[in-house]
Order: sequence, then C-alpha cells, then structure tokens
Amino acid sequence: ANGTAHWRIEYLVRLDDRNTTDAFESVAADIREDPTPFTDRFTDRMRRTVRAAENATGREMAVEAVTVETERQDLGAEYGVVRYEFTWTNFAAANETTLRIGDALGGFFLDGETQLTVAWPEGYNTVTVDPPADEQAATEVVWQGRRSFSAAGPRVAVSTTAPATATTDGPGGPDDGTA
Repeated sequence: ANGTAHWRIEYLVRLDDRNTTDAFESVAADIREDPTPFTDRFTDRMRRTVRAAENATGREMAVEAVTVETERQDLGAEYGVVRYEFTWTNFAAANETTLRIGDALGGFFLDGETQLTVAWPEGYNTVTVDPPADEQAATEVVWQGRRSFSAAGPRVAVSTTAPATATTDGPGGPDDGTA
C-alpha cells in the first residue's frame, strides 16, 4: 500500500424550480464546453488543503488528475450533481500491511447535509475507527453530517494482518490511529 487515495466530492442541488434547474443546466453546459476553469479553481483550493495536511503530517503530498462532470439524478426528487474526482498522493500513512487514514483531515467539519465515506481495498481488516462511524461495513465507514472532528481528524486504521474485528479506540487506546 502506498497511501494514495482516490477522492470524489459531489455537490448536489435540488432541481425543484425553473430558476434552479436553469442555473444548473447553465453550469453543466459551461463544464461540458470547457471544464478547465472549473478544475483549475478546484485544484487551487485542494492544493491549499494538501499543503496544510503536509504541514500537519510531515508527508509530502500532491493533488493529481482532477476531473469534473455533471449529471442529473433521481434521488426521490431530481438533483443536479457536480462531481469532482482526483488523486491525493500520500493521503494515508502506509506500510506493507497497514493503512492509517485520517491524520490529513485534522479539524475536518461536516455540515448537516454532508457525509464522509472512507473506503479501503479488499483484503484489509478494520483495526480502529475513531470516532465511531455512523455506518460501518467490511471495506468502508461513513460519518453523517453535522460533526466536527478533532484536530487529530477522523481516524481509521486497517491492516492485512489484523483479525476481522473492529474497535473504536480513541486516543490513548490500544491503537490511537497515529502513524
């Protein structure tokens, strides 16, 4: 494992009136015509975030391969979605058997309508999740919004050598998620 993460950030807007729908369709057309101004602005913002994470973790990091796309989705109501995807190199602390995820997100905040999903490859078992996630599966955890994470960030440790059990140890526990 090398600690590189694939990120997807989605912005959703409910298309519940003509003005909102027209505005979304205008942005979608602009993105289709020339996505570069959108990806450039997004990349600049993410590079500032990554620089702060580098300072906090001591790991050299980078944002690469930023893309943007739009679509309409029916989620019980119709929504317009603007989706950015990118690669964040060295996001997680990693060695041959273990990924420690989250130290790059110190102070991360979710508003009431957002969620953070952390997923990892098959073959890894959960060692720790701190704070406890709202949802947990074999290869991912989800925290639902309105939540502020500590300066340590949300922490997930997974390992290819750990038994298939999970704990929610916090700082000072058997595995406090530090690299």
